[in-house]
Amino acid sequence: MPTPAQFHKMNHLLSHVLAAAVARRWPQVQAGESGETCEGFYADFAFEPAPPTEEELAALENDMRRILAECRRFEHREKTPAQAAAFFAGNPYKLQIVETLAELDDTVGFFALDEFQDVCPCQIKELRELKAIGPDAFALTGTTPALWRQRDKEVWLTRIHGVQAAALLGGRIGAEEDGA
Repeated sequence: MPTPAQFHKMNHLLSHVLAAAVARRWPQVQAGESGETCEGFYADFAFEPAPPTEEELAALENDMRRILAECRRFEHREKTPAQAAAFFAGNPYKLQIVETLAELDDTVGFFALDEFQDVCPCQIKELRELKAIGPDAFALTGTTPALWRQRDKEVWLTRIHGVQAAALLGGRIGAEEDGA
């Protein structure tokens, strides 16, 4: 059973793999935020005209497994805010994330997962950690509407949810640490 820190890190990594898989399957879809939750991981997207079906989610889950098996490069990079804004020209969601991060630092953190690149301020980008995620270690569990940051404009995206196998099995993360 993973420790709470390992569980958090794996969920974070899986959110990146999910974003990469969506970009491969639907290159025209604009991505919003992605990350981890207490239960698992997620990523938000502007799907038009409709969110993925259950069959498409199953195929997307297989795409994630393929990315994990075939991945050759996973690394952290830094870009200037101008470089990051140019990279995301045409994606208003990513541009807003870049603007927020640029207010905090002189650079904007990115990661490269093979040819896929995305914004991410953290620096936990090691290929060995990504390769340690087994093909049965996660599942996509569905979609829900997600309200984008600009709540006054009521922009809705589709949030794809996923969980790790430990969560699927009802396991307690870190149980061995608290004596359970």
